[in-house]
Amino acid sequence: MKMKPKKPAWTLDDALQVIRAMQSTISEFGFHVGLGGGVLNRGQSTNDLDLYFFPLKGEDVDEAPEVGPLLAWVYMHLGRPLDEPASYDHEEYTPYRHQEKLRHFGDRRNIDIFIV
Repeated sequence: MKMKPKKPAWTLDDALQVIRAMQSTISEFGFHVGLGGGVLNRGQSTNDLDLYFFPLKGEDVDEAPEVGPLLAWVYMHLGRPLDEPASYDHEEYTPYRHQEKLRHFGDRRNIDIFIV
């Protein structure tokens, strides 16, 4: 039986490279991007990279920028949605307008995105 090769872990350096590469463009859509999860807490994760997108201005969701243009950019430049449905521990109540699992274009590692 053939074993699948292990995907490399996401590291803090990897995360900073991804975040810095996208931050100026993401701000054009009215968002900042932040880091969370195992990469932030432990410096690496073999599971995924958790990225959080926050509106640049205001706390009122009614004033928050549209999610669609941001998602279109993310799908073109960062990764594509996974075929399997996403499941999260906090689904009952969530502050996120959108959450999704992606497969990174570069090396097929997983990315979780959360848009506030």
